[in-house]
Amino acid sequence: MASSAAPPDMSDVPAEYHDFADVFSDSLSEKLPEHRPYDLKINLEEGTSPPLGPIYSLSESELKALHEFIDDNLHSGFITPSHSPHGALVLFVKKKTGELRLCVDFHSLNKISKKDHYPLPLISDLLDSAHSTRIYTKLDLCHAHHLVRIAEGDEWKTAFQTHYGSFEWRVMPFGLTNAPAVFQHFMNDIFADMLDVSIVVYLDDILIYSNNPADHRKHICEVLCRLRANQLYCKGSKCEFHRDSMEYLGYILSPEGLRMSKDKVKAILDWLVLWKVKDIQSFLGFANFYRLLFTSTPWKFDDKCMAAFNELKQAFTHAPILTHWVSNRQLVVETDTSDYAIAAILSIYLEDGEIHLIAFLSWSLHNAELNYDTHDKELLAIFEAFKYWHHYLEGSVDSIDVVTDHKNLEYFSTTKILTRWQVRWSEYLSQFNLVIRFHPGRLGGKPDALTRRWDVYPKEGDSQYAAVNPHNFQPVFTQEQLSASLRATFLEGPTLCASAIMDIDKLHSDIKQAQPSDSTASEGLRQAKSSTPTSPSRWSVDESDILHLDNRIYVPDSEDLHLHVLQNNHDHILAGYFGQNQTLELVRRNYTWPQMREYVRHYVKSCMVCSRNKTPRHRPYGLLKPLPVPERLWDSISMDFIEQLPDSNGFTAILVVIDRASKQAIFIPTHDTINSEELARLFVIHVFSKHGIQ
Repeated sequence: MASSAAPPDMSDVPAEYHDFADVFSDSLSEKLPEHRPYDLKINLEEGTSPPLGPIYSLSESELKALHEFIDDNLHSGFITPSHSPHGALVLFVKKKTGELRLCVDFHSLNKISKKDHYPLPLISDLLDSAHSTRIYTKLDLCHAHHLVRIAEGDEWKTAFQTHYGSFEWRVMPFGLTNAPAVFQHFMNDIFADMLDVSIVVYLDDILIYSNNPADHRKHICEVLCRLRANQLYCKGSKCEFHRDSMEYLGYILSPEGLRMSKDKVKAILDWLVLWKVKDIQSFLGFANFYRLLFTSTPWKFDDKCMAAFNELKQAFTHAPILTHWVSNRQLVVETDTSDYAIAAILSIYLEDGEIHLIAFLSWSLHNAELNYDTHDKELLAIFEAFKYWHHYLEGSVDSIDVVTDHKNLEYFSTTKILTRWQVRWSEYLSQFNLVIRFHPGRLGGKPDALTRRWDVYPKEGDSQYAAVNPHNFQPVFTQEQLSASLRATFLEGPTLCASAIMDIDKLHSDIKQAQPSDSTASEGLRQAKSSTPTSPSRWSVDESDILHLDNRIYVPDSEDLHLHVLQNNHDHILAGYFGQNQTLELVRRNYTWPQMREYVRHYVKSCMVCSRNKTPRHRPYGLLKPLPVPERLWDSISMDFIEQLPDSNGFTAILVVIDRASKQAIFIPTHDTINSEELARLFVIHVFSKHGIQ
C-alpha cells in the first residue's frame, strides 16, 4: 500500500528537510505501530469489570458509516475482531462536512480505570525554557493517539459492540482517561536529552528553539531523525518553520519576550462602550470593584466615564490579573449562558488558598445554537470551554470543578438517552477528570456578566428582538415598591434579634493540643520551622502556634475534632444545614485534613435533620398489610424489648415474646447491650425448648 500511495505534500516544509519526507507521510501514519515499553496499560480498580453496552437501531447512513469505519480500521490493523465479555456503546455524531463520525463511549471504562499520574509539564516552565532564543519551529504530530499501541493483554478492555460484531482496539483510541499521561511519558523519553535545551514538548506539540539559523537546522534535523526512528509522523500543513515569533500554548514567543495571546482576553477587550445603566451594571458586576450606589443619580456617560471604562478594561488584561497555569493545583471552570451568548472563566487554586483567574472566554451563539434549550446551551458552554482550554485541562490529577448555575447538569454523566450533539460533547468530555457542581446564578456573577453584553443581543427590528425586549418583561412591583413595603413592615412594631456563638476558641484549643500527637502534623510542624523565604513550605504556624496547611488550619486525625468542625459548619444555627457542596465549601475555607471531602459527604448524608426536611427522591414506601391470622398456637409470634429499666441483678431490659393466637406472653430478663447471638440463645432456652419450632 505504501508504494502505491501518493507522495507526501511537502509544500509547507522547507527544502532542506525534504530528505525527511517519510516523516510527513500521511500513509505511513495510518500504519499499525510496533509494541513499545510505552504501550497504554489499562489497570482496573479492584473488584470492577467493564460493563456491556447496548446496541441501538441505526439508520441507513449510520450503518454505511459504521461499515466504512470497520473496513478502514481493520485494513490498517487499528482494530481486530473481539471475543471480549465487555463492549462499549457506539454512537455517531455529524462532522461539519455533514459526514458521520463513529464515537466509542469509554465513560464507564474511564470511571473504573486506575489513573496514571505521570505529570504533564508546566506550561510556564516550557515557556521559560525558550525565553532567550531567537528562532522557532513548531511541529504537530499526525494521528498522535494512533501512534501508541494498547498493551498486550489489555486490548479486550477497549472492545465495542456493533451490528457487525464486537471489535477491540490495538492502538490507543480517542477518549481514554490515561492517554495524555502515557503519550507525554513516551515523548519525554524520546527527547530526554534535548528537553529544555533546544526543544519543549507538550503532548503532540513540539517547539524547537535556537539562537541562530545554523543551530536551528541541526536541532530540527535531530528531532526529525528521532521521530523517524520511533515511527512518529508530522502533519506538514500544521507545522511552522523558522519563525522569529511563534504562538505556542496560548502565548506568543519572540526574542523580545513573552506576550499573552490576545484571544485570552478578547472577550473583555471587545466589550463595547456602555450606553445604558443596565450595560454598566453588568460590566461592574463582573469587575466587582464598585456599583451604582444611588438609583436616583442621573445617568450620563461622558468623556471621564469613557476614560475610566477603558482603564478598567486594561486593568483586567494586565499581567498580574491573569495567573499562570500550574499542573498540581485544582482548576475551576465557571460557565454560564444567556439567550444569545455563552461564556467561561478558567481559574486555579494557588498556595495562598485563593482562587486566581487564568483566562476568559465569551462568544455569541450561532443560528442553530440559538434554538437549543437551556440545558443544552449550558452544556455547550462546558464543552466549548474544555475544547478551547484542553491544553490546560487534559491529564489533570485533581478533579476539575465545573461550576454552573444549571442544577440538572450535575446528573448529565448518568443520563441514559442523549441527543446526537450531547453524544459528541459527552464523548469529548469523557477524557477529562471533571466534576460538575451547581452554584446559583446570583453567586456566579463573573461568567454571567460575560453572557449579558448588550452587543450580542438582537437590536430593535430584528426577528428575535421581542424575546429580549425589556418592555416585554415589566415587573408587577418595582424594587422600590417592595423595599418600601418591607421598611413599613419593619417599622410597625418592635424587632426581635437573636445571636448565636460558635465555640471556636475551644475547638482551636483542642486542635492545638492534638497536633503534636499526630504524625502528619508533627512532620508539618518540622517543615514549618525549617521554612525560609527562599525555600517556603506549604506548612506554617500562626501566632497561636496552630499548624496551617496552605493557609488553612490542619485538623489532626481525630474523629472528635472532625465531628466538632462539622457540627460548627453544618448543624450550628449560623451554618443552616446546607447540602454537601455548600458545607464542604464552608469547611475548606478554614480547615483541611486528608479525605475531608468524603467525611463531609458521609456526615451530611447521615444528617437526620436534612433527611427529614429535604424532598424525598426515593420510590413510594410499600403499603401496610395486615398479618395473616395464625392457625395454630405458637405458629406466629411477636417480640419487642422494654429497655432502660433500673438495674436488677445485672438486668436492665426485658425481652417480651407473645403468641399471636393465644396472646400468651413470655417475659425474659436481659440487658440493653444484647447482640444477635445472645438473642438467639434466649429464644432457644425460653421459647423453642417449650413450644418447639412450627
